[in-house]
Amino acid sequence: MTRLRVVMDQTPADQHLDPALVAVLIVIRSDDPLLYAMLCQGAATAKDVMNYLSSLPGGKKIVTDHMGMLIEAYFLATDENEDRKDTAVNALVEAAQDEKNPDFQQHALELLEMLQHFEKPRRGVPRLSQITGKIDLAAGLGE
Repeated sequence: MTRLRVVMDQTPADQHLDPALVAVLIVIRSDDPLLYAMLCQGAATAKDVMNYLSSLPGGKKIVTDHMGMLIEAYFLATDENEDRKDTAVNALVEAAQDEKNPDFQQHALELLEMLQHFEKPRRGVPRLSQITGKIDLAAGLGE
């Protein structure tokens, strides 16, 4: 909880940062340091995070509910690899138009709506490297 507080305190008031995103990153840092390192290096994707979360006890339920979609949207939005982000968003756009799989279509539509919300002025999501840097700083203070 202390790490979460330090990260949130280090975030400017005009920059939106959801505590759920920070909490997930703190859990990943503690529970799966390799995945966390890959996220820090820009090598892991939102899909990698969602696969990790679904592997946890009760994780499949979290991943498929609204909070899971919000977490997925945050990891898509904070991806600093613009080509990979564009590819993921384009895949969501295609899935949103695919009426053959209504569950996946609905999932894609909701993710796209969340991503549009992040793009609104004064609502931007910080870069993942900024967030992980704050988490690492908070971890250093506690060690």
